[in-house]
Amino acid sequence: NAKGWQRSYQQRNSSRPRNTNRSTNNSTRYNNMRNSNAPHTTVKSVRDVAAKLAKAGNYRGAAKALLDGASTGVLREVSPQLDVVLMIRAMQQRNLYPEIAQIVKAVWADSKDQDNAMRAAILEAFPPRELVKRLVTAHYHEKACRYLGEFELRKDDALAQYVLGQLVKACQFDRAMSEAK
Repeated sequence: NAKGWQRSYQQRNSSRPRNTNRSTNNSTRYNNMRNSNAPHTTVKSVRDVAAKLAKAGNYRGAAKALLDGASTGVLREVSPQLDVVLMIRAMQQRNLYPEIAQIVKAVWADSKDQDNAMRAAILEAFPPRELVKRLVTAHYHEKACRYLGEFELRKDDALAQYVLGQLVKACQFDRAMSEAK
């Protein structure tokens, strides 16, 4: 019975047509795949995608779209179509502080427009110092410690002591020790 199975398998393989004229150039296939996942490259397209996602309640996706398209300048322009501060406030209600911190970091680190209206509105609504406090009280300890350094807030003794106190309170002793150094 085993030989019969092998014979039928061999017959099936030998009768199958083979395409030996396949091109080795896969550039068309590669370009099609690349273009299907192409990032949004204009301010309008990034804003449209983020607005759709925020309207649907997918704030993580909206934040990711904004961060992926930050190089287009979408976080530099105030738009009636997408109120980023309002979106961040809704994200705050859902305890999405890591995503909020990423947006604030992108705006804070953007040195092109220091007196930009969007930047001022976001940093006024969510100052980095308060954001680090909210991160640590929401139990995002690792991110709070990272943003403490990224926002250059380690020199703020009151904030550093507050973060250390919250870490000890949450039994994050190893992290507290590394922050204390």
